[in-house]
Amino acid sequence: MTATYPSLLLVGCGKMGGALLRGWLAKGLNGRQVAVLQPSRSVADELTPHGVAVVASLAELSADFVPQFVVVAVRPNQLAEACAPLKDAKAVQGAGVISIVAGISVVRLQELFPQASAIVRAMPNLPVEVQRGMTSLFAAPDTKVEAKGEVEALFASLGKTLWLGKEEQILLTTALAGSGPAYVFLLAQAMAEAGQTLGLSATDSALLARATVSGSGLLLDKRTEDAATLVAEVAVAGGVTEAALQSGLQQDLPRGLRTALEAGLARAKALG
Repeated sequence: MTATYPSLLLVGCGKMGGALLRGWLAKGLNGRQVAVLQPSRSVADELTPHGVAVVASLAELSADFVPQFVVVAVRPNQLAEACAPLKDAKAVQGAGVISIVAGISVVRLQELFPQASAIVRAMPNLPVEVQRGMTSLFAAPDTKVEAKGEVEALFASLGKTLWLGKEEQILLTTALAGSGPAYVFLLAQAMAEAGQTLGLSATDSALLARATVSGSGLLLDKRTEDAATLVAEVAVAGGVTEAALQSGLQQDLPRGLRTALEAGLARAKALG
């Protein structure tokens, strides 16, 4: 069944904003339902063939384009400048606002968008580009159920969603799931480098690592058992995998990840 998408004004189209838009377009979003506020020639070259309007200012928008949601996808230090023209813009009055900007609270977003019909913070991760993403969501207390449903459907088309009960939890999901793809890519890189060090060619080692990480992720998604059970399934007693895990990896990897999450959480708090 094809998803029904709202009209969107995407403010900023960098790595994450671009990943979201590419994911939505791949899932059937009509490019004519989207305008991108981004003064970049490269973005225009990529998106205009899909029917997406790429503009450097709101004055360039078609008079009949009325977005149902404004998706804010800029860096935290660019937020005030990027949103200033939107505050009193007639074209976006009454639109809902979805912010993927790390560390920016609902209260701050309400100050920037006093006329918004809904305020939702979203924290997607990069696999939304291939519709395998994970997006954490938190809505302002007065957000209507209908608006929350529309936002959930928008992100559910790109993977899984999770509504959070407390706004501060979005900081931890940023450190865990938002940054998580980098941890997985780093694992693939480390596996490839280790294989090469021990005698494989760089090409063969990279292929083995990439296919192993991507295939294991898909298996984890399809199977119902938890990750610990799947570890035990591979690491049979007395086998090669058990010896590898007992070398220290089974202790060092969780410890390193906890340290990484703590550092990421501290940075997320600082951004706010």
